[in-house]
Amino acid sequence: MSGTGVLDDTWEWRSASGWNELHPTNAPSARYATAMVYDQAHHVVVLYGGADTGIPAETIEQMRRALASAPAPGSESQFVVYPDASHAFFADYRPSYHERSAQDGWARCQDWFKKYGLS
Repeated sequence: MSGTGVLDDTWEWRSASGWNELHPTNAPSARYATAMVYDQAHHVVVLYGGADTGIPAETIEQMRRALASAPAPGSESQFVVYPDASHAFFADYRPSYHERSAQDGWARCQDWFKKYGLS
C-alpha cells in the first residue's frame, strides 16, 4: 500500500478476496512515502535504481533474500539493480530519467511478459 506518512504495513493481493494485511516476522522497518508490491506466489520482476536514496540497500537485499529463500511452487523471479539509476529512472518526463537503465528494464519487462503470456 502507499501513503504520505511513515508506513510499516504489508499487504498481499488475493484475487478471490482482495487485499489482505500480513504480519511477517521479518519485514523492512517503516518508511516515509513508500509504495511497493510483492507477490511471492507469482512470477516477479523487480527493477531498482541503485542510487535511489529513498529505498535503502537493506530493503533491497531483504526483498532479494525473501524471493530467493522462499519461492512459491512454479514461481520465478528476476531481480535487477541499476547502480547508476536513481528514483523514477523509468519516467522519461522527469530529470531522474536514466535512459540506459530504462531501456534495459523495459526490454526485460517485455521479455517477461512474453515468457508468461502477458503480451
